[in-house]
Amino acid sequence: MAAAAVESRGETLAVLASWSGVVAEGRAEPAPPREAGALAAFLLRRLDWLGGHRAAGEFAAEIAGVLARARHAAGPAVPVAELGPCVHPGCSGVLLPLPGGEAGCAAGHRWQPAQLLLLAHRLRLSA
Repeated sequence: MAAAAVESRGETLAVLASWSGVVAEGRAEPAPPREAGALAAFLLRRLDWLGGHRAAGEFAAEIAGVLARARHAAGPAVPVAELGPCVHPGCSGVLLPLPGGEAGCAAGHRWQPAQLLLLAHRLRLSA
């Protein structure tokens, strides 16, 4: 699975760089650095121009293809267990585990790992 992810990332980077080159040449402007985030942002900011390009369909097909292969390489989505209702006053959100051992809701309320015992206590009190 890891080899497929590395291969998919390389293919994605190549496609983004290639299309960024097309846009940069067509608009007579410098291409962004060869970094996935910079390339994707560059293309997104010029999507209207690219949509009018004669190869817009090819662009869309290539992007859809690398996206599908990246999703396949990533494997099946892992369901996220809800921790309970958000304990922030007035919030109707649901608490979910977050990267780095944090917990939080979609409204932006966050609890650091050191605060999780307090959060667990509050969840027991609200149940």
